[in-house]
Amino acid sequence: MGEGGREKDAPMHALLRLAIAAGVLAAAPALALADDAPAADASSAAPAAAPKIDLASLPPPGDWLPATSILDQPHYPAGFTHFNYVNVNAPKGGSVRLNALNQTFDTLNPILDKGTAADGLGLIYDTLMSQAVDEADIAGSYPDIANALRYPADLSYVTFRIDPNAKWHDGVPITADDVVWTFDKSVELN
Repeated sequence: MGEGGREKDAPMHALLRLAIAAGVLAAAPALALADDAPAADASSAAPAAAPKIDLASLPPPGDWLPATSILDQPHYPAGFTHFNYVNVNAPKGGSVRLNALNQTFDTLNPILDKGTAADGLGLIYDTLMSQAVDEADIAGSYPDIANALRYPADLSYVTFRIDPNAKWHDGVPITADDVVWTFDKSVELN
């Protein structure tokens, strides 16, 4: 068994990598990763990374942003700790029961184009960025796995900076290679 049980957890990491894609796919027509993103270790379950984008051929990116909004300035400031509608003192543990639109499902993979995914999967997977549901236009995106983003004036691509504190369920850091693998896999499957 590898460090941190990687072989045993490889299927779970693969499924979670796929789930990350749900937030990546709508992000931009091209995906770039910051040069300062941590590299995956040799024991990573992800296949070899796709060829790198030639960043020199792209328009220069803008400044790193802690959040973005399509219509206006983001409502929440940089470094905020929780959305205003979150009860940080809510009891932890227990169970939740959701009313399902789909009474049956045949996959827990939210990005497959075949089959019926289980309702509520968006509540258990993290994405690069998350939307705030208390903004009038619901256009604000805030860091989740990423801690910042930047893009050029022509909006031709987006670069995400992965939060060094972002980890898998077993404590292994999430890397830029994990996001690339997820993006590539989602394109392959869809």
